[in-house]
Amino acid sequence: MTFLQHYEQRCGERGERPLAWMQEIADATGMTPEAVYQWGKGFRIPNASAQRIIAELLGQDIETLFPTSKTLQQ
Repeated sequence: MTFLQHYEQRCGERGERPLAWMQEIADATGMTPEAVYQWGKGFRIPNASAQRIIAELLGQDIETLFPTSKTLQQ
């Protein structure tokens, strides 16, 4: 499951921001909840360090969570 899919799943049917989850990711990565929102909506991609932390938190590999990252880093 990609990070965008994780975000959408946590938004639920009403599309509300998953604030507690966003804060957890923000705290772990040292970023703001707004940055997590940007990642969750696909407007931005987290840096490599944040990707590693998120992958560890969600128990998935970076390539699955952020499939476009490899393309962008080339």
